[in-house]
Amino acid sequence: MLRSRHGPEGYGCRIAKTKVEMLRSIAVLAFLLRFTVVPVAADPTDANNSPSALMATGNSQFQQSRYADALRSYREALALYQQSGDTDGEAKALLQIGIVQVNVSGYADAFQTEQQALALFQQQNDRVEEARTFLMIGFLQYGQRHADAALGSFEQALALFRHLGDRDGEARALNDIGAAQAHLNQYSAALESFQQALAIDQQLGHLDAEAQNLFGRGNVQVLLGRLSDAMLSYQQALTLFEQVGDERSAAMAARNIKNTQALMSPPPSPSPHPSPTASDTESVTHRQIL
Repeated sequence: MLRSRHGPEGYGCRIAKTKVEMLRSIAVLAFLLRFTVVPVAADPTDANNSPSALMATGNSQFQQSRYADALRSYREALALYQQSGDTDGEAKALLQIGIVQVNVSGYADAFQTEQQALALFQQQNDRVEEARTFLMIGFLQYGQRHADAALGSFEQALALFRHLGDRDGEARALNDIGAAQAHLNQYSAALESFQQALAIDQQLGHLDAEAQNLFGRGNVQVLLGRLSDAMLSYQQALTLFEQVGDERSAAMAARNIKNTQALMSPPPSPSPHPSPTASDTESVTHRQIL
C-alpha cells in the first residue's frame, strides 16, 4: 500500500536529512579557518623587500582575501629566510603558505607544506607552533575526509597545549576533536569534548568561541536525539553570535533551530480511511478485475 510522503516514512527521511545537515554544519563552523595569520610585525628600519616586511605584506593581503598576492609575498619571504639560514622564519613562512594554499591550490598542496613546517618546528623544539601546526594539519586531513587521522592530529595538539598550559589552545583543540568525533559517530565522546571546550571558553570570556562550542554541542545533542537540549544550545549560541556580530554563524544557528523544531513535531498519524460507498466498492472491484 502506498503511503503519504508526509507520513511516518517522510518523517524518517526528514530525520536523516537533518542529521546530514547537522554534520555538515559541524564541519563548516568548527573549521571556518580559525587559523589567523602569524603576527609578524615589520621593523620600520627594514627595507620593503626584507622577509619580515614581505610577511607583513602577505598578512595584510591574506586578511583582504587576496590569496594569490599573499602566496607570492610569503614565498618571497620564504626564499629570503632560506638564503639567510633563518629556520624559524622559514617555518613560519611555510605555515602561512600552507594556510593560503587551502584557498589557492587545495588541501593536498597545503598538507605537504604544513608537514614541512611541522618538521622545522619540531627540529627547533618550538612547541607552541608545533601545536598550532598540528591543528592545521588536522584541518587539512578533515577536509580530505580523513576524520580518523584528523582526530589523531587534534589530540597531539591538545597534549601539547595542555603541556604548555595554553588554555585557549586547549579549548580550540577540544572543539576540533569534538567535530572529528561526531563524524566518526562517537557522539557521546564528542559531546564531552564540546562540554570541556565550552567550560574553558566561558572561563576565558571568549564569546565567539563559546558560541561555536554551544553550536557544536547542539549538533551532537540532535544526533543523540536530545532535541530539547539541542534547542537550548542553539538558542544560546544564536544569542552570542548576534552579540559578537557573526552574521553567518547566526544564520546557521537559526537554521538549525528551525530544523530541530521540525524534528520535535511528531509525525502525522495516517488519515483514517472513510468507509467505502457502494460506488467506491464497485470502482475498486472493477479496477482489481482489470
